[in-house]
Amino acid sequence: MQYQEAHDSLDERWNLLLMRAGILPILVANHTETASALWQTLKPAGVILTGGGEFSLRDNDVRSRTEEQLVELAKQHNKPLLGICRGMQVLQQLNGEKLIKLEGHVDPNQEVLVNGCSIPLNSYHNYGAKQVEMPFKAWAISHDGVIKAIESREAKQIGIMWHPERIEPFSSRNIEFLNRLFVKQEYPCAHLY
Repeated sequence: MQYQEAHDSLDERWNLLLMRAGILPILVANHTETASALWQTLKPAGVILTGGGEFSLRDNDVRSRTEEQLVELAKQHNKPLLGICRGMQVLQQLNGEKLIKLEGHVDPNQEVLVNGCSIPLNSYHNYGAKQVEMPFKAWAISHDGVIKAIESREAKQIGIMWHPERIEPFSSRNIEFLNRLFVKQEYPCAHLY
């Protein structure tokens, strides 16, 4: 008889990056009851939804259900939430936005217009959006019009489509951005990038 195991994993570089930004990460298993218990016990300063895979509205997708719960907990407790790649897609889909299939957005060095300035960033996604719905506003966009970063006007929610943990050496811009969002609790914060 073959045994089926479910695994949760996170790129080890996240721990290194967050510690450099002055943030002690608390890793959350993809289990809604555990996530709630951790929230109530530890009172986190915020939430980061990391990348990897696609968000699903299927009931049996435990990661997606846990992410939905963390989005709601962060909103209820007025804590900052940063969605990275898949995490930004979570925010978009929970806001009713439709993602489209993209070409040319898997690139370790893609020029992105961030707050009016062209910045080389990485890109590792196959789905995205070319419009943004309220309460979000776009603050970064690719050359072909794909939204690369969003910020909510109502909740402390921000999403970026690049992976700061994959930029080596770690970017001082990303370290400072994470510190100001989660340690100093500065929001809105898109203008800080």
